[in-house]
Amino acid sequence: MSRMMRDWALALGVGFLVFWLADFLSHRSTTTASGPAPAFTLEKLDGGTTSLADLQGSVTVLNFFATWCGPCKAEMPEFSAYADSHPDVKVVGVVVPSREGSRLADIVHHFPITYPVIVADSAVQQAYQVDVFPTTYVIRADGTISEVIHGAIDKDTLAEAVTHAGG
Repeated sequence: MSRMMRDWALALGVGFLVFWLADFLSHRSTTTASGPAPAFTLEKLDGGTTSLADLQGSVTVLNFFATWCGPCKAEMPEFSAYADSHPDVKVVGVVVPSREGSRLADIVHHFPITYPVIVADSAVQQAYQVDVFPTTYVIRADGTISEVIHGAIDKDTLAEAVTHAGG
């Protein structure tokens, strides 16, 4: 009888852990932040460079993503729709490369992205503390961080965050 009780207790414990983990992973976290966004100058996938200074003057959305990230790919159509309907907001994809090497541009061009994409280096990834994909920074027109959102978001959540930033 004690073996059966132990097996049931183990099964319940594992079940609880699975449900807790699923619930934890399904929630995004939003942090209201302040302070200047870290400066950068990064290569664009289509050539040239973009710096944070180039983006100042309007609300900017930096969406950090990885090519292997399912939630990143799922939110791309939402970001594209938002970027297309809000040309006053600068939406920029920031791809964090892993093992793509010289194929990175070809891989990203197959994604449903209508906004510019720049390539992060390890210094920018560290400066922006990106350890979860996707991570979205909403930056005010003056270059200060308004919000940091970890996890996939939809167009309405993005619109709300931009409005909160003054856009």
